[in-house]
Amino acid sequence: MPSYKFALTGLACLLCGTAASAAHLDYYKADLFALNNSGVSGSVYLTFDGATSDDPAKSILVQVRANGLEPGAHPAHIHGFTAPNKPSIAPTADVFDPNDASQEGNDGDGFTELTEGVPFYGPILLTFEGLSANANGKVVYDREFDIADGGPLDDDVYKLFNRETVLHGLTTEFAPVAVPSLGLPNGDIDGFTAADPNYNAVLPIATAKFETTTADMMPAPVPLPASALLLLAGLGGLGGFSALRRRSA
Repeated sequence: MPSYKFALTGLACLLCGTAASAAHLDYYKADLFALNNSGVSGSVYLTFDGATSDDPAKSILVQVRANGLEPGAHPAHIHGFTAPNKPSIAPTADVFDPNDASQEGNDGDGFTELTEGVPFYGPILLTFEGLSANANGKVVYDREFDIADGGPLDDDVYKLFNRETVLHGLTTEFAPVAVPSLGLPNGDIDGFTAADPNYNAVLPIATAKFETTTADMMPAPVPLPASALLLLAGLGGLGGFSALRRRSA
């Protein structure tokens, strides 16, 4: 279930007139670079909510605004390195030419496959659960995730500008190839061998490294569901009732 802590906390404080300790918020943005001729465009945004005296918990709000995906569910992640903690690299054309078999680990078949991308951006650190594209290939995704103190996504320890986002999932007309080391029956593809159209759920379709940004560059949140709005209205009513009682006293 998605969390609405960012919206609920801020709006509830406004409605009730309560004071809260200043939030420790850091903002990041990754402008997507299409891989494998996917045509995907857009951005992924992170809001890191650090610990405060009132709330020691840490979390990340993930927001994806993207276009050009195939309709349906798509795996998407934050990737990165922890041992050692080195920056991820986006395997863009200037770094990794999928047609150049002379590059180490490159089969030269014209595709940037899963096993070719991971050495650049590292293993999965966070999965964007429930991400999907609508019938027009558009993604509007907001979800908050709890972050372990001192963990690989704790911005206070491992800066998120060292991390990379990757979206996956594309239909091709080439033969799937198993990746036994990852337990994937069709993790890669053979770009030299034609096949009937088949969907490869883990073929990278877009990637980008996160960069620091500011609050005014973040997208508007997905509207709250009716249940959350009712809760906020109730909080506002309680705040007004409390204020009335204070004035009456």
